[in-house]
Parts: sequence; structure tokens; C-alpha cells
Amino acid sequence: ASAVDDAHWMGADLARLDPEIGWPVTASPHPFRLTYRESPRPLISLIDDAAMLNERRVTRDDPPLTVPGMANVTLDAEGRLLEFIRVPPQREESIVQRAFDWTPFLGASGIDLSSLSSVSPSWTSPVDSDAKRAWEAKYPGGPGSIRIEAASYHGQPVWFAMIMPWREPIGLEARPSPQWETVVLLFNVLLILLLPVAAILIIRRNFRRGREDVRGAVVLGVTVFVTLALAAALRANHAASLYEEWVVYSQLAIETFFFGVLSALFYFAAEPLVRRRWPEMLVSWSRLVAGRWRDPMIGRDLLIGVVAGLAVAAGSYLLVLMIDGPGHALALKAATPLGSVRHTGFFLLRGIAEGLIRAIGAAFLLVLLRGFVRKTWLTAVLATVICAASILYLGIGSETARTVAAVLFAATGVFILIRFGLIATAATAYVILILHWIPTTLDPSSWFFGRSLLAYGTLVVLGLIGFFLSLGEKSLFPKSIFEE
Repeated sequence: ASAVDDAHWMGADLARLDPEIGWPVTASPHPFRLTYRESPRPLISLIDDAAMLNERRVTRDDPPLTVPGMANVTLDAEGRLLEFIRVPPQREESIVQRAFDWTPFLGASGIDLSSLSSVSPSWTSPVDSDAKRAWEAKYPGGPGSIRIEAASYHGQPVWFAMIMPWREPIGLEARPSPQWETVVLLFNVLLILLLPVAAILIIRRNFRRGREDVRGAVVLGVTVFVTLALAAALRANHAASLYEEWVVYSQLAIETFFFGVLSALFYFAAEPLVRRRWPEMLVSWSRLVAGRWRDPMIGRDLLIGVVAGLAVAAGSYLLVLMIDGPGHALALKAATPLGSVRHTGFFLLRGIAEGLIRAIGAAFLLVLLRGFVRKTWLTAVLATVICAASILYLGIGSETARTVAAVLFAATGVFILIRFGLIATAATAYVILILHWIPTTLDPSSWFFGRSLLAYGTLVVLGLIGFFLSLGEKSLFPKSIFEE
């Protein structure tokens, strides 16, 4: 059947980046890879595991490979074939039994053909097949001997895969989690459940006492909702079907609306308490909500946030280089922005919402802790520990690198929040997230330099806006320069 829909994206072999492998990132195959899918029916994502949002984007197994004619092709960063899958026909009128010549596939994989030796197949094909082959061979610059499995159906290829040494059967991929990681994950689950409950209880108290900033909460909630909705529209795969699009966007609208409401709840709960104990946190935000867009304090906080975010991102990068070595610098990056500009745009928009949520969430955590701990310095220390724990399990790398980077992020965020306020904290988080998500380079000849330019350009524009706003009525140049 001819293809009516297709999708492609960049991904990463996370096992390839595991510090326990100890294999240099310069070796082949590179951890980043390109996957292409095509189908005789619209490709509509069913379930997509995402950290913050069900993104409804097509992945290797979503939608499942169940429709005859569906095909997947995965290449490494050098264009070598890593995997091919094609769903065979469900019924054929005439069946021709013949052996398939795998030489073109073996050549496309980039292996050393002189080292090829036949072995018995040991892996199950992901689709139906009636003949299988397997080999072992040397991979150029790679981990020595690797396994190659292939399957055909009625003389046609349906599966070809390079089985790397670190690949495990489905269900056995994950190594047992360290005990500390399990504890941190449970702590995060508990935090996610308790914070909204605490916010609702405090909101009831604030409303009874007439302490609420409805306008500020609405502005924050709408901003989070709109930016997340636009980001989701860029991220999701679309189909030429009104019904399918309605199903996708109905779910996305519900989820993005949830995060908008959640951020507004945190604001309703935190704002009166913050205004009483740390009023300086809300000065520039209140002026922004009031429509004073050109206020110098807004510019100052925005500029401080951009500079702080750049400093923390650079510091964390250096820490990874020093602790884990240069091979693990890539562990700080996402791979999908390398495939399409729309994925880069997704992260640029999502960062706005996530930066705001993190800022108001940290402010609510501060006032909540301040209610139990009377000393400001101890409140800041506890908030730093909690915030660091909330992002500790998300990292990739050694435990030392994860811990140091998480503490650096959290301590900087808490300091910026107490000293400069919500806008500066949101800007700091935004810069860190963008440089964490989007792979960047300063080499103009690099194939993803355009994506880097878009990310860097966004941050430069934010910094320039903050700088010029912070000048207020002052001139950029002293008047004496233009006087005779």
C-alpha cells in the first residue's frame, strides 16, 4: 500500500549515554539517530510518555506497528542503517517462497563486511516473518563485535537490526534503580500530591480574609495555558482528518488548561503571604500585570535572570566536563530539536510556561516553609534541598554530577527569587531549560547551527529587551558625546 502519512524525528539512545558503559561519545554509532516512519493510514499518536505534557507525537512504537505497509527506518548520525521494520501484508493471493539477499542492507549498515560471520538467530522479529538470519561483525570505531538480526516474510525484508552490546530485551532494559533514586522519586510524588492540597487550604483562608490578587492569578494562568497550548500545537503530529485533530486537541486543551489552573492556584495561595514577608519578590511582577511594560525594574529583573541563567548553564556544563568527562556533555541535551525547527519552537514556548510554574511553585514552597521555620536562612536552605531533590532524578550522569548540578540550579533559583523576585527567577529557569533542552553549537558549518542560532537569538533578544528596559529614561550614550 502506498504511504499516506509519514513522520520523522531525531532521537537518542539513552543507554548509549549511560556512564557505566564507559564508551567515548566520539565512537560510532553516535548516540543521536534519525527515525523515519510511513503508513498507509494517518499516523496518530495514542500514548506518549512525556515529562510534563502528553505531546501526542509519533514515536517508534506509537502508534503501534499493526497496519500492513507501515515501515520504520532508523539511521545513525552518519547515515548508517541501524534498523528497518516493515509490516507484511495480512493476506496475499500468491505466495512466492524464496531467500532474500541481505547484502544491500549489510552494506548500508556500514559494518566491516570482511569480518562478517553467520550465527544462529536469537531475537524475535517485531513483525511476522518466516525466515531469519543473524551475523556477527566488526563495527567501524565501535564496541568490537556486534550482532545483526534480520527477518523476511515470503522473500521480502521485514526486519533488519543492529543489536548493540548494551541493548536488552523489552522489559529488561532498565537496570535496578539505586535506593536513593527510588527515595527521591517517592519524595517527588508526595510533594506533587501535597502542594496543591496545601494551596487549596491556604486559598480558602485568603479568600475569607479578602486577600487575593485575581488579576495577577488570571494573567499567570492564561500565560501558562496559552504558551503550553501553542507549544503542544507545534509538537504534536497532525493528520488530515478533522475528527482525529479534534481528539488530539481536546486532550491537549485539557492538559494545558490543568497547568494553567495549577499555576493560578499557587499564585492565589502564595501572593498574600509573599507580599507580607517578601514584598520585593512581587514588585516587578505587579508592575507587569498593571501594564507598565516599560518599567525599568521589569527590565532589570529580566536582564538579571538571563545573565544568571547563562552563568548557571555554563557552570553546570563545566561541572559535567570535570566530573564525568567530555563524553557526557551530550547527556544534558534533548535530541528532537535537531530533527525539525518546530521541535525547537516547542521547547522555546514550553520554557516560558515551565519557567513561570517553577518560579511561582518555588515562591509558594518558600512561604509554606516559612510558616514552620521562623529563620529566613533556614527556610532558604530547606527550599534549596527540596528543589534540588525535585530535579535530581531527571539527570543523566554520575550521582556526583547529578547532585552538584541539581544543588547549583536550586541554590541559584532560591537566591534569585528572594533577592530579585518572580520575573528574574522565571527568566533564570527559562535560560537554563533552553540550554538544557536544545543542543547548541558555535560552529557555523555544523548541520544544526540554525537551531542553535534560534535558541541563542531568543536568549540574546531577551537580554537586550531587559537591558534597554532597565535604562528607563536614561540615554544609552552620555549626552556629552554628542555635544561640541
